[in-house]
Amino acid sequence: MNAKILRAVVCMLTLGAAVTVSSQGQPADPLISQPELRQRMQGQQDILLIDVRTASEFKMGHVPGAVNIPHTELAKRLGEVRPHHAKGVVLYCESGRRADIAEGMLRKAGLDHIRHLEGDMAAWRQSGLPIEK
Repeated sequence: MNAKILRAVVCMLTLGAAVTVSSQGQPADPLISQPELRQRMQGQQDILLIDVRTASEFKMGHVPGAVNIPHTELAKRLGEVRPHHAKGVVLYCESGRRADIAEGMLRKAGLDHIRHLEGDMAAWRQSGLPIEK
């Protein structure tokens, strides 16, 4: 097993992730479900949850514990993400488009422990899950 794949497996085991790994050492399924995210949040698992919507959208309500780094600012704020990368990063926006853009930027920057919240904020809200303001 090459070192890159081994590091990815160790990181996922540390995070308690039950995902398969591609030959590049990245999660084969970059989505994280609402129940899985809630379980990690309740289990106090250390992840970086990033809301890539605008600051005004974030202020109207966001997933508890999320930090706001709008996708338009992500490239110049990579330094805030890199120190937390090994923990795992979860991205979301309102419907998925901006989170997909952000995920591409992070992967291009060499960060590969990235998951995307399935259904994004719209589905979180529709499910009646907790929202922080």
